[in-house]
Amino acid sequence: MAKVRVKLPLGVTYPDPQKELDCEGATVAEIIAAAIAAEPRLEPRVYKNGKLFVGIFVNDRNMRALGGLEAPVSDGDVIRVLPPIAGG
Repeated sequence: MAKVRVKLPLGVTYPDPQKELDCEGATVAEIIAAAIAAEPRLEPRVYKNGKLFVGIFVNDRNMRALGGLEAPVSDGDVIRVLPPIAGG
């Protein structure tokens, strides 16, 4: 199991913002599950109707380019969770 730092966007855990979590897991999915277990307020912000609703980046690379949620992680990796941005 890898030890990974998960960086959260400001406001995801409002009103008591925690900007980073240290989680353990073997894949991106396991790390996200561990982050949600540590901070349950993340779940409705990460998933909408059972689908991933945020961007997830591993060491600044989109996790989709690395194999999606089943992409392996390594000790010291940094996962960043980014909310969707829209506008017009």
